[in-house]
Amino acid sequence: MSEQTPPKPPTSAIPLCNMILGLLIIAQIPVMFGAISGAGTIWLAPWILCAYPVIVFCVIKMFRDGDMVEATINGVLSCVLMGQNAISGLIWLVFTLQGQLPPAEVLVGMAMINGMAFLVGAIILLPMAYLAFQGSKIAGICIGASGIGFLALFFLYYGFGDFFALIAACGLTILALFLLLSAIISFFPKKNPASSE
Repeated sequence: MSEQTPPKPPTSAIPLCNMILGLLIIAQIPVMFGAISGAGTIWLAPWILCAYPVIVFCVIKMFRDGDMVEATINGVLSCVLMGQNAISGLIWLVFTLQGQLPPAEVLVGMAMINGMAFLVGAIILLPMAYLAFQGSKIAGICIGASGIGFLALFFLYYGFGDFFALIAACGLTILALFLLLSAIISFFPKKNPASSE
């Protein structure tokens, strides 16, 4: 997820993983901004389930290429968090097919568990943002925005107010745009001045 200063080999899986993660985050904008209900998350499942095997492949490829930081962050944040979003959509589908809403205790449990998971995501992202900032201020700011977004999700799920949903949505949207743009830019490497002589 972070911007790498040295050029990556043509076979790097980082641009592909960044594009997919950016796509999936943007696909969830209607959810993040409250445009659809919880049951609407059912339609996230097809997108995430289609992308999930590719993300896993990308993470494995990153480990094989020695991109330990990228592989670790994407393994935790992309594979685990996106995977649970797909399963959440399937859980809503089961209740919808039965013509009922999840019981209150299920929703409370979901909120508490999700909140703690997003807190861990923030703990991972914020130090990574600091490290990324040393190499690229834009990367550091965008990753930091996503870390703040994850922290806001923790406060949202623990009942501190809907205002935190807006903070989370903005932070994750910034991350998604950064991922997409950095992936696209990586296909246009800077020319080496020495090579043109």
